[in-house]
Amino acid sequence: MRFFSIKRAIVTTGAVAALALGSGLLPGAVGSVAPAQAAELGQHMDWHGHRHFARHGFHHRYWGWGYHRLYPAYYTAYYYEPVNVCSAYYFDDDSGVWYCFTGD
Repeated sequence: MRFFSIKRAIVTTGAVAALALGSGLLPGAVGSVAPAQAAELGQHMDWHGHRHFARHGFHHRYWGWGYHRLYPAYYTAYYYEPVNVCSAYYFDDDSGVWYCFTGD
């Protein structure tokens, strides 16, 4: 009987640790995503099938999918999703690059 209670305690502890790491409750844990960052990742809107993110109310005349070709001075390219780096960014399916809007 004692073996099963020890086993149950180990399994329960492991499950709690996995939930803590996955939810971002432990700051600085490798591989964890902070709750604010996870919320941002969940806010991708559909731009005719293109992935992008812009904070609520964001608008600029040089912001839009493909505008990095027209206004390259307003964009910075990233090979990873620039979460918490930009107020607006999108993924270019053709090049496989994320473009961060850095304009005014």
